[in-house]
Amino acid sequence: MPTALAAAGAALWIGRWWLEWHHHQVRLAQIPLRIHVNGARGKSTVTRLIAAGLRHAGRITVAKTTGSATRFIYPDGREIPWPRRGKPNIREQLTVIRKAHSLKAQALVLECMALKPEIQWVAERIFPAQITVITNLRPDHTDVFPKLEDYARALSLTIPKNGFVITTPGPHVNLFRAEAKSKGSQLQVIKPKDTATWGELATIHHQENLDLASAALGLAGVPAETARAGMAQAHPDPGAFTIYYNPKAAGGSYLANAFAANDPVSTEELLQRLFPPPAHLKPIILYNHRPDRLQRARDFQPLLTHLAAEGISIYSSGTRRPPLTGIKHLGIAKPEVLLNKLGSGPFLLLGIGNMEGTGHELCQYFARGGTKIWKLP
Repeated sequence: MPTALAAAGAALWIGRWWLEWHHHQVRLAQIPLRIHVNGARGKSTVTRLIAAGLRHAGRITVAKTTGSATRFIYPDGREIPWPRRGKPNIREQLTVIRKAHSLKAQALVLECMALKPEIQWVAERIFPAQITVITNLRPDHTDVFPKLEDYARALSLTIPKNGFVITTPGPHVNLFRAEAKSKGSQLQVIKPKDTATWGELATIHHQENLDLASAALGLAGVPAETARAGMAQAHPDPGAFTIYYNPKAAGGSYLANAFAANDPVSTEELLQRLFPPPAHLKPIILYNHRPDRLQRARDFQPLLTHLAAEGISIYSSGTRRPPLTGIKHLGIAKPEVLLNKLGSGPFLLLGIGNMEGTGHELCQYFARGGTKIWKLP
């Protein structure tokens, strides 16, 4: 009897799973355009830019980002935090697709939320796209991907069948080209446009993200002028690079929010945009540490050591001291207390490493009574 009950239970479970998967396939088939955005940096921004361009073109578009602040974006551009119980799980994409279908979406743009290769493989099967964007390849999550080639192979698992994949130039291109060919897809490597092409948009968004989104919208049949006008209406992601000026913070200081640019290569690119700062601003770098990102701190050590040797003040924050040598740890404190620990201002405070905890609190503190700007005076 127990064996029979177990068999009946297993059959019931398999039947329910099959029915759920069948309904999922039906929903997917009724969403004409599906775009998947993967890569190391810039995924959330590119997702938002593409969705904004499609909305402006008159398509009923739903989007979801999975970066520093997970957001569900409705067809009218409204957005809400995506509700979660517990840790992120790839199954939530099934719910997103169900909701997009209920909203009669003509286009769905999803930021890939997978990291490990086996989950990347699942992500492509849950959301088989016609267009996949792989933003770039950076040395992040080196505890999982010791070599960039390992990371590139994982990202390639989301290349669609009989579709298109768009990416940036780099050493990963040949691997992506071979994978695309094996799946009957076409690879498009974007050629960077002249900065003047984007005008004011290039001060708000990284040019590479604009180029990628523009290419995806072109493949989706959106005219270039329409795409540009739509992208101009895109809201920056909460974790996107932003500069805040607050006259009440440490004598009139600036916070450069690069907490989400959590790899040394991306951070170095931002440093080139910010440094040297105006003479009246004391440059300080704050590495905000997450206890479960020990390897990330180790990856940052060479860059931070070099910057310290150049005379830049560097501190760390977080519940635990990161494995960084020669750097003073400030722990956790209210933003005003933390700023006092840095000495007398005004500062240009560059926040890097991780957004969680102190990163969020500092951004909120500078935003209250502050001004969001896109470049230093």
